[in-house]
Amino acid sequence: VITTAYKASSLDKNNLSDLIKKAADKDPLIRYWAVTGLLALGEQARSATPVLTATLRDKEVYIATVAAEALYKLGDKQPALEYLFKAIKDTSAMIRVQALNALQVATPGELKQVRQVLVAISNNKSEYDKKAATFLLQHLQ
Repeated sequence: VITTAYKASSLDKNNLSDLIKKAADKDPLIRYWAVTGLLALGEQARSATPVLTATLRDKEVYIATVAAEALYKLGDKQPALEYLFKAIKDTSAMIRVQALNALQVATPGELKQVRQVLVAISNNKSEYDKKAATFLLQHLQ
């Protein structure tokens, strides 16, 4: 795990092939760090788009959410938004917060599709997702 986390945070394109390989590892922590590394590499990870798209089906929602954020930033917005719009409805506040944070890069036009969901979340008791949803709603104005 530590080796993959180190490679993920190094921003070294030379680690790309290893990160792509580790994105399918059986250990979810290794998958998380690998996908996080692909997100961090940004445009340099464009060749990982098929892997990131497949990762949207990861059983660990926190990993799939990182993949969605990476896809969005690579310009593959539709599947990313579909996933994130679903994730903000998750029963876990932490998953909602992670998805809401990923949506900070979305345009107001994109966010309008989930305005009512954001309003509902902004009325939640959980402070974290409430604040994240309120921030996105302010972005809509």
